[in-house]
Amino acid sequence: MIKADGATADDSIEQRAQADLLDDVIEAARFSSDFAWTWARFGVDEDVPEELVLLDGQCLRFDGYELVRASVRAGYVWARRVNNDWLIETDTGGAVSVRTFEAASYVRH
Repeated sequence: MIKADGATADDSIEQRAQADLLDDVIEAARFSSDFAWTWARFGVDEDVPEELVLLDGQCLRFDGYELVRASVRAGYVWARRVNNDWLIETDTGGAVSVRTFEAASYVRH
């Protein structure tokens, strides 16, 4: 279970519902997203996501940096990091960019 600022994943569902009433951007812990549903997996001893599944959105930010940007709203984006490259699958006809974090240059703030 993911905990964000002392909240459990169940708490974040309630927060998401409340946030949807205010605007279309959800912020939780290290992520900010306009996707309706976001799932991220981190590898063992990794500080950046290894795999992402995103549904119905266009932009995902991680630690203040734009991590995923679709040129048009995407129904889904799947991305898996292999070394410093990303494998990406999406249903959008437009471009989808995913930021590459180099271990030596990435500084968490």
